[in-house]
Amino acid sequence: MQAEILSHRDIDVNVWDAFVQASPQGMIYSCHHYISALEPEWYAVVVRGADMIHAAMPIILRKKGGIMYSTQPIFTQYWGIMFRPAEANTARSFEQKRQWVKAIINALPPELRLFHYNFSPAFDYPLPFFWSGYSISPRYTNQVDLRQTTEELWANISEKARGHIRKSEKDGVVVTYGHEVEEVVHIFRKAKDEKIKNMTPAHYSAITSVAHHYAQKGMCHTMVARDADGLPVAGCIYFTFRGTTIHFLGTTDPDYKGRGAMALVIWKALLQAREHSSVFDFEGSMIEPIEQFFLSFGSVPTPYLSIKKESLPLPVRLLKRIMGK
Repeated sequence: MQAEILSHRDIDVNVWDAFVQASPQGMIYSCHHYISALEPEWYAVVVRGADMIHAAMPIILRKKGGIMYSTQPIFTQYWGIMFRPAEANTARSFEQKRQWVKAIINALPPELRLFHYNFSPAFDYPLPFFWSGYSISPRYTNQVDLRQTTEELWANISEKARGHIRKSEKDGVVVTYGHEVEEVVHIFRKAKDEKIKNMTPAHYSAITSVAHHYAQKGMCHTMVARDADGLPVAGCIYFTFRGTTIHFLGTTDPDYKGRGAMALVIWKALLQAREHSSVFDFEGSMIEPIEQFFLSFGSVPTPYLSIKKESLPLPVRLLKRIMGK
């Protein structure tokens, strides 16, 4: 069995998106429009047969200093391999996955010196990567099971978070559901612009465009908190895909920090997400204070895999160590 690398121009949009929608590993980050808006020149390693896609992995191929590398694009929490829905027979299903993953690995360019991607929490067969010399590391996101009553959701939130929610409501903060994408991006840039490396105005423009595109399809919305004077003080963009609501991009205005507005945004977002989702994904964080904040909303640490292979020239490896990368 063989895989092939295809340019996005050679991929039928409807066929690709139908595959992503059906795949247990499919997430909005892998939809054709989403990728194309953020990374106009992208490829996919595809295993096909019997007029269907069996497995596929979107990738970015770049060169710097003559060295080819492929790494996780910004604003894509999970990429990696997606499979078509599994066979009913377990043994047959994993035999197929073994063949498909091996085919994708073998199709990667031999001159590729760095490969590093985060795979979906639903990706369940990484062993061929291990056998091929890749390193596999667990990372964690935080997810809330939305198949709870409102009372159960509230009971599972920490007392500290409940206190922040009550305080915000007492202070007259109101959270509204809508499509105020530019408002949220403005708050985010004010709070985070200097803290996030490699972010450009083009990235913010792209994600604004993506959010509006999926809002028209009913797959994206915002939750914005306004103070008693009607000023926006916190907010977040949310995507919804295959029964999962994603806490995508949001924060609090630095001038309003510590007053609990973001806690109220998340509480209202959880209640709203229950109408159409069974899972609320915080997109996780390995940074302890952020992880603790997400845990305070009754979320459960959920593992996903970071898969990497590096064969950079010695001078480049030494430079990376010196720079602490």
